[in-house]
Formats: sequence, C-alpha cells, structure tokens
Amino acid sequence: MKRFNGRVRHNWFTVLGIVVVAALLMVAAASASPASPGEPKGTANLLAPQWDDGGAWEVGVETAGGDLWQYACSEGTALRDRLVSRGWVNRFLWCGGNAWEQDFKRAAAPGGGNEQNYLDVVDLMFYVGHGWTGSFTFDSNVDDHDLTPSDCNRAWGDGDNEWVGLTSCQVLSNPNLANWAACMYGGHQILGFVTNASARWGTASQGYNWAYYITNNWTVTGAWFKACDVSQPAGRVVRVLANELGCYDDRPQSSYVGCGDSFDTDAWFWDHTCGSELPAPTDVSAVTQMPVFRTPALSLDVAKAEYTNLGAVFGVPATPPATASALSADPEIWRATAGTAELEMEKNSGLFTYYDMNLWSAPAAQAALAPRAASITPQDAKTIADKFLADNKLLPPDAKFYDVASDKLAPTAALSGAGMAPAADTVYQVIYSRHVTATVALAAGGPAVTQDFLVVGPGAKLKVYVPISATLTSAAGLNGLTVSGVQGGWRDVQAPTAASAIDTVPILTEAQIRKAYEKVESFVVLNTP
Repeated sequence: MKRFNGRVRHNWFTVLGIVVVAALLMVAAASASPASPGEPKGTANLLAPQWDDGGAWEVGVETAGGDLWQYACSEGTALRDRLVSRGWVNRFLWCGGNAWEQDFKRAAAPGGGNEQNYLDVVDLMFYVGHGWTGSFTFDSNVDDHDLTPSDCNRAWGDGDNEWVGLTSCQVLSNPNLANWAACMYGGHQILGFVTNASARWGTASQGYNWAYYITNNWTVTGAWFKACDVSQPAGRVVRVLANELGCYDDRPQSSYVGCGDSFDTDAWFWDHTCGSELPAPTDVSAVTQMPVFRTPALSLDVAKAEYTNLGAVFGVPATPPATASALSADPEIWRATAGTAELEMEKNSGLFTYYDMNLWSAPAAQAALAPRAASITPQDAKTIADKFLADNKLLPPDAKFYDVASDKLAPTAALSGAGMAPAADTVYQVIYSRHVTATVALAAGGPAVTQDFLVVGPGAKLKVYVPISATLTSAAGLNGLTVSGVQGGWRDVQAPTAASAIDTVPILTEAQIRKAYEKVESFVVLNTP
C-alpha cells in the first residue's frame, strides 16, 4: 500500500459540463465560484512510498492556474472522477495554493524536491495550469513557482509513475523538448501541448475526455489525441513524448503496457493537429448585425435513423433505443464497437466520431517508419476522403475543403539533426470547413445582402483520417479503400428570418470589445496574452 500524505483535503465541488466560450462567461462563472482551495498542505505523517506495487492503477492530480484555478480544478476533478469510477485508485487531488511545484521536483534538485512521494507514487499524474516552453507554473511557492526541465531531470518514473499529462500552454513545444524528455527515468510518456491549451469545465475538458477514452480501452496516446479532437478549438496541436516506441501501445484498461521501465538518451515525439479552420474575419464595416443560428435537438426518430445509418457505413452494430423514455434515460453519447472500430454519436445533436482504436498505437508508429515502395500524397488523401464522404452521404452541402494535415512521428534527436530517423507522417487528416450564409442588413442602408460566415468549434468539425499506407491506383480502385477515422455530423441549423430581431445581434465597436477584454484578460487563456 502506498503512503498517503498528511495534507488537508478539500471539500470538492460538482461542476456542470459546460464549455466556456467567452471571457464574460468566465467572469460570470467565477462570481458563483466554490469555496477557496482550502488550507495549506501539511507535511506530517509521510510514510515510505512503495514503488511499482503492481496493484490497481493509481491517479494523482494537481492544478493551478491563478485566476483560472476553478476551471483547472474542475478539469482535474473530472479526470479523477472518471478514472475512479472505472476502478482506478485516487491518491491525491490538490488545487490552487495546495498544488506544489515541489511535488514534481526531484529530491536532488536545488531547493530539494518531493516527487518521490507524490508524482512517483501514482501511475498517472495530471496537471492543469499556466505554462510555456520553459516551465509549468504554480500558485504556491513550495519550493518555488516554476517546474523547469532541470527540476525533474532523470526523476520521473524510477518509482511507480508511467504517464504525466499536462493541460498547459506550449510546454512541449520545440525549444526544450529534449530536456523535458530527459525527465523520464523509467516513465513511459509525457503528454502535453505544442500550442496553447484551453481549460474547460468538467466533462467538456481535455482531462475528462482523456480519462474517458483511456477507460474505453484506447491507448494512452490515442486517448490524448482524440480528447483534443473533441474538446479543443481550432489550431491546437498536442504532442506525446515516449521513452520508447513500444510505450505508444500502453493501454491501461487492458492492463497492458507496451514498454518496460527504462532510461536512455533517446525518446520519440508524436504530434497531432486537432483540426478545423481557424476563425476567419468578417468585414463588419459593411453590416450592422450578425446572425444567430439556432441548432435544435434531434427528434428520437431522426437520431435513431442517423445512428443506425452510421453503424451501417462503418460496419459497427449501432442499436439505438426503441422509445422516447429509453432515449431520455440513455447516456448523452451512444457508443458501439466492433473489434478495434469505435463509433460514438451525441444523441441530441448527431455529432459523431468513428475511429480505428489502433490509429495511434505502437504498431501504427512502426508501420509509419517502415520503408515502403510508395506512399499516397496529400492530394490522394483528399481524393479518397471526398469519395468516401460522397458515397456515404456524409458530406454536407455547406462543407468546403480546407486543408490536408498530417500527424508526425520523430525522435527527439531530429530536432538537433543528430542523424537519427527523420520525421514520418503517420496519417493524413483531410479537413473540411463549414460555411453558412445569412441575409444581413448593410451599414450604409439599402437592400440586405447575403453574406458568408465561417463556423468553427463543436458542431462544425468534419475531417477524415486516411492512412499513409493506403494505395491509390485508379479512380475505380477507390471503392475498396477504407479510412481510419471520421469526425463529423455537424449540427443542423434553422435559417434566421429577417423579420425576427432575435435572430440577429448588434456588432460591438472595437473600443467596446477592447474595454471588455481589458477587464478580464487574465481569465482568457492559460498563459499571458
């Protein structure tokens, strides 16, 4: 049995699964905040830890975030609760001032750390808070405010730890990547962000979805990547550092780890772009109002038909509930599997994801690195995706092709040109954007005009994963090709009517927006704007 520390626990709060999408909403939520993070942690009654105890998987969570501590704590709590509900053991959950840099720092570091009694007594350690490429930060100063790569060099994993997850901005971007990798000393993976990261409430968050997919038998890496797909906005890139390629096959729900606990001087990184187009500007000088698009929930009959059809498309037995009462009692997300294929659909919106659960695994990594006679091009991937969507009536009329991105795998030495294997594409993502039109009034008066608006975020992501190993010999040959994943099913909208004022909102001036932002800028992102 591993030791429990003597720190005072909080009275944890329950949060709603809402997505915070605007700074003013974040302020409103904060005004109805839970109690303070609690009393400072004590250090009495520390027992000797036991490494690699071989028992149930264990989780520890620490979250900071300054003014965002409530959102960070909500995300960490949601991850902890999901794992515990599926048999994991909770060791600690510290938020705000109770989260200490010392708990991640090796004992030999300047100032002295205590990671051997915290991070390294749990299999999965999760952190949410501010960060940048040189550190992630804490609201307390025990031992100080910043955990740097030198603080954890050759420290994580010589005890029980296997995985460290970080919802924190830019920590795993390039400048310090090899130094962060050197923190793994028997640990299997460090999972984080190349770009900024968004913290959200409860089940809408990166942390909750990571735990959700881990407990649905995804690899730890695949769960992190898919969590980004469903919880992060456009433009996000996540990265997973692994001690060895085999570590990408870690699958805790099956009690399987793909690599041993070891330390050497090489490591791998795998990057995933979370897809969809970044917001595009609208010329607001020409119009006086912006349209509001309503997205009603699906009826039971429509939801059942869509789910059944998706099951047929992807070869997964999808059985919807038979009655309205059963529908209301069902979980929000319907899920079906067949072998390694997984289909999920939100019952109220029709948003769906289909994936081969081996898409981000050690065999997929090894296949990407293996020599082959030829690989398809990004244009080939688009051709395959276009045809797949059209043949299966999954390409909405308001979808426009945006880009082909690829997930990339490389050794950390590739950053310094040290002569190891070059970066390899592992899968193509063919990404489509959603453009809707509405009739709006002109600022200069005169007849209203029809204008195009780009939609981003949940309900507007459509992308198709096409394996690099696919082949393309002729247009006729496309019929036999398969895809590795699809995210789509964006929400139906009711077109606004010109006669109804509720369907439009006035456009704020730049001065009004700037004044509002200046009041709340510290709430907006997890690093300094």
